[in-house]
Amino acid sequence: PEGLARVVSASTLIGELDKRCKAARAGGASSYPPGVAWLVLDETHSHRNQVGFTGLDKLMRAIHDRVRAQLEPGDVTARFGLNSIAVLLDAVGGDRDFGKQAATLLRAISSNLFEFGEQAIAATVSFAARPANEQLRLAEANLVSVARMAEKLTEAGGNRSEIAGAEGAEDGGAPGTMLGQLTKALRDDSLRVVFQPLLATSGPDADRYQVLPRLLGSDGSLIPAARFIPVAA
Repeated sequence: PEGLARVVSASTLIGELDKRCKAARAGGASSYPPGVAWLVLDETHSHRNQVGFTGLDKLMRAIHDRVRAQLEPGDVTARFGLNSIAVLLDAVGGDRDFGKQAATLLRAISSNLFEFGEQAIAATVSFAARPANEQLRLAEANLVSVARMAEKLTEAGGNRSEIAGAEGAEDGGAPGTMLGQLTKALRDDSLRVVFQPLLATSGPDADRYQVLPRLLGSDGSLIPAARFIPVAA
């Protein structure tokens, strides 16, 4: 319906995030990046055991409807997996109050039961948001960051929110984090390849070398592949 946040597929939301970040990057100080937010259903396993997968899907659809009713028409939402909703929050001139938005959403979910026929379910969610860092060439890393934040909130008991700055310590794209260092290396083409000679114990006499990829750390150290390959994956 008109006046509600738009619902898209997960891949479309990621594409929209990338497009908006590029626009903000090109616009400089005159343009603002979107906010990124992640909402996760608390006690997912308990709800699934109570109502099954079909009931869980109905519950998430009902939660999605309540969420959209509290958002701005310029916002974009998408379901991710069984229990999560991602949101692109329209910049609105850069002065949007994410904290107020979070409080409104949590209240909308927890204040009333969700009724399915004769069954009523009480549900809560955890919500994390922050301005997107438009400088990340992998814009999707912004979503990874808020997803981690929301997951930590629900693990700590749920029904709570957290708002962070674009360059907060938990930002997956911050230069001090492994993901941030990897993103920077890909952007700057600064991954290193080192070589070491190997001495053959048999076979023809020929020069052999072992080729080793390394990530250049923020302190100039070379980080072995075993540490950054899992993050890249």
